[in-house]
Amino acid sequence: MIHYEEISDLTVVFDTEVILDLFHDSSWYEGWQLQGPGQFLVVSTPGGGYSYWKNE
Repeated sequence: MIHYEEISDLTVVFDTEVILDLFHDSSWYEGWQLQGPGQFLVVSTPGGGYSYWKNE
């Protein structure tokens, strides 16, 4: 995973050489959410950051 902090874009490269690009298109709101198994959640936040949750 590569997170571009200046613009809060995220690139995820999978083992099968599939690439998922998530683009942040707002400077006031959350731009994207990535949710996975086990209640894994990443949300881009305004200003180039992100928040991460994982319940086990």
